[in-house]
Amino acid sequence: DEVVDMAPRDNAANSSSEEGGKGAHQIWDANRPILLAGARPYCSEVVDLGIAGDTQARLERLFRQATERRCQVLVTSGGVSMGDSDLIKPILETKGTVHFG
Repeated sequence: DEVVDMAPRDNAANSSSEEGGKGAHQIWDANRPILLAGARPYCSEVVDLGIAGDTQARLERLFRQATERRCQVLVTSGGVSMGDSDLIKPILETKGTVHFG
Protein backbone atom coordinates (compact mmCIF):
# COMPACT_ATOMS: atom_id res chain seq x y z
CA ASP A 1 0.00 0.00 0.00
CA GLU A 2 1.10 3.52 -0.76
CA VAL A 3 0.40 6.50 1.45
CA VAL A 4 -0.44 9.58 -0.56
CA ASP A 5 -0.17 13.01 1.01
CA MET A 6 -3.25 14.84 -0.25
CA ALA A 7 -2.46 18.12 1.46
CA PRO A 8 -1.28 20.64 -1.13
CA ARG A 9 2.18 22.15 -1.26
CA ASP A 10 1.76 25.92 -1.03
CA ASN A 11 3.96 28.90 -1.87
CA ALA A 12 3.44 32.49 -0.85
CA ALA A 13 5.16 35.52 -2.32
CA ASN A 14 4.75 39.25 -2.47
CA SER A 15 4.85 40.76 -5.93
CA SER A 16 5.22 44.41 -5.02
CA SER A 17 8.61 46.10 -4.86
CA GLU A 18 7.24 48.59 -2.32
CA GLU A 19 6.68 45.83 0.21
CA GLY A 20 9.31 44.64 2.63
CA GLY A 21 10.84 47.93 3.60
CA LYS A 22 10.39 50.18 6.55
CA GLY A 23 11.43 53.48 4.98
CA ALA A 24 9.60 56.26 3.18
CA HIS A 25 7.34 55.10 0.34
CA GLN A 26 7.54 51.48 1.47
CA ILE A 27 4.90 49.17 2.89
CA TRP A 28 5.40 46.74 5.76
CA ASP A 29 5.51 43.14 4.56
CA ALA A 30 2.45 42.02 6.56
CA ASN A 31 0.50 39.88 4.05
CA ARG A 32 3.16 37.23 3.40
CA PRO A 33 3.69 36.16 7.05
CA ILE A 34 -0.08 36.03 7.62
CA LEU A 35 -0.69 34.01 4.44
CA LEU A 36 2.12 31.60 5.33
CA ALA A 37 0.77 31.09 8.85
CA GLY A 38 -2.75 30.60 7.56
CA ALA A 39 -1.67 27.95 5.04
CA ARG A 40 0.40 25.83 7.45
CA PRO A 41 -2.50 23.90 9.04
CA TYR A 42 -3.82 22.89 5.60
CA CYS A 43 -0.69 22.19 3.55
CA SER A 44 1.90 19.45 3.71
CA GLU A 45 4.63 22.01 3.03
CA VAL A 46 4.60 25.80 2.92
CA VAL A 47 7.43 27.54 1.04
CA ASP A 48 8.21 31.24 1.41
CA LEU A 49 9.38 32.58 -1.96
CA GLY A 50 10.00 36.07 -0.60
CA ILE A 51 9.37 39.35 -2.40
CA ALA A 52 9.43 39.00 -6.17
CA GLY A 53 9.23 42.65 -7.17
CA ASP A 54 7.27 44.39 -9.89
CA THR A 55 9.09 43.19 -13.01
CA GLN A 56 7.93 40.55 -15.46
CA ALA A 57 11.29 38.74 -15.40
CA ARG A 58 11.33 38.44 -11.60
CA LEU A 59 7.71 37.27 -11.50
CA GLU A 60 8.33 34.71 -14.23
CA ARG A 61 11.30 33.41 -12.22
CA LEU A 62 9.04 33.11 -9.17
CA PHE A 63 6.47 31.10 -11.15
CA ARG A 64 9.25 28.89 -12.51
CA GLN A 65 10.54 28.26 -8.97
CA ALA A 66 7.03 27.28 -7.82
CA THR A 67 6.69 24.91 -10.78
CA GLU A 68 10.11 23.35 -10.16
CA ARG A 69 9.12 22.75 -6.54
CA ARG A 70 5.96 21.01 -7.85
CA CYS A 71 3.71 23.35 -5.89
CA GLN A 72 -0.01 22.96 -6.29
CA VAL A 73 -1.00 26.35 -4.88
CA LEU A 74 0.69 29.72 -5.37
CA VAL A 75 -0.55 32.69 -3.35
CA THR A 76 0.62 36.17 -4.29
CA SER A 77 -0.15 39.53 -2.74
CA GLY A 78 0.81 43.07 -3.56
CA GLY A 79 1.43 44.69 -6.90
CA VAL A 80 -1.27 45.97 -9.21
CA SER A 81 -4.40 43.85 -9.40
CA MET A 82 -5.94 45.15 -12.65
CA GLY A 83 -5.07 47.15 -15.75
CA ASP A 84 -2.00 47.56 -17.93
CA SER A 85 0.39 47.27 -14.98
CA ASP A 86 -0.97 43.89 -13.88
CA LEU A 87 1.94 41.55 -14.60
CA ILE A 88 0.66 38.42 -12.86
CA LYS A 89 -2.46 37.80 -14.95
CA PRO A 90 -0.63 37.83 -18.34
CA ILE A 91 2.02 35.44 -16.98
CA LEU A 92 -0.69 33.09 -15.69
CA GLU A 93 -2.50 33.24 -19.03
CA THR A 94 0.59 31.78 -20.74
CA LYS A 95 0.33 28.79 -18.37
CA GLY A 96 -3.40 28.09 -18.65
CA THR A 97 -6.88 29.50 -18.14
CA VAL A 98 -7.38 32.33 -15.66
CA HIS A 99 -10.75 32.11 -13.91
CA PHE A 100 -10.68 35.55 -12.26
CA GLY A 101 -9.79 39.17 -12.93
